[in-house]
Amino acid sequence: MVKLLQRLLAWFWALFRPKPPLPSVLPKQTRSLVPLLIYPKGIEQEPVGEEVRVGEARYFLSWPVELPQEQVEAAIDPAKLWLDDVLGAELPWAPLERLDSKFTLSQWRSSGIEMLKREVEDRSMPQSRDQVYLAFVRGMGGYAGGTGYQEFRAGYAMVGDVCLEAICGLPEPNAASVLLGEAWSDTSRSAQGQKAAFIHETLHGLDLPHPDGWPADEQPAWGETIMGYWWNMPNFLGTAGLTEREVQRALRWLG
Repeated sequence: MVKLLQRLLAWFWALFRPKPPLPSVLPKQTRSLVPLLIYPKGIEQEPVGEEVRVGEARYFLSWPVELPQEQVEAAIDPAKLWLDDVLGAELPWAPLERLDSKFTLSQWRSSGIEMLKREVEDRSMPQSRDQVYLAFVRGMGGYAGGTGYQEFRAGYAMVGDVCLEAICGLPEPNAASVLLGEAWSDTSRSAQGQKAAFIHETLHGLDLPHPDGWPADEQPAWGETIMGYWWNMPNFLGTAGLTEREVQRALRWLG
């Protein structure tokens, strides 16, 4: 009788004892700067070695249209080190990913950074504040822009051929020399200058504005920050490239 009672108690305990919580099946979100090398549909049909005008916009493609991905990666690496050094923290970067867009070059040119958002959405890529996308888009000429992350939205940054051809070392005439011309300094057209340009746009994705985007009593000088005269890199006035206020604002993204 006693053994029977013991078996019943053991069965009852096994049946009704508290169960440990099940592990979450939801993937843990991790913050990441996501570099993309994008080729719009139809880019291979674009004229090479001659200036193209679309309305008031000007474009120029050098050969080869298909750029060595490792050269873009090689330009991103020192940019990572610069940002880590200036911010005093290691930013999380994803590997560079090549995307062949289903959207046409005409669509990209007419929509700019809005097309980048559409590309990310169309591919069901994450779009929370945990992501900042940096897109190098072939065929986009001198386009450069960025929009900061928000509480429930990713940050986005984008550059075109002026940056791509400079950081890949394509000889002149290239997009930088043709589209920027003498109106811009030699430094701005160089690989170093264009690394500064995409760092500048990446920091827009991290919610940093130009100097005049701050309240009047908090505005840095344009010469002391990469968010101002980015082409001065690395020779900024009295800073390593960002003011302390800018550093603290950029670091908010890391939480």
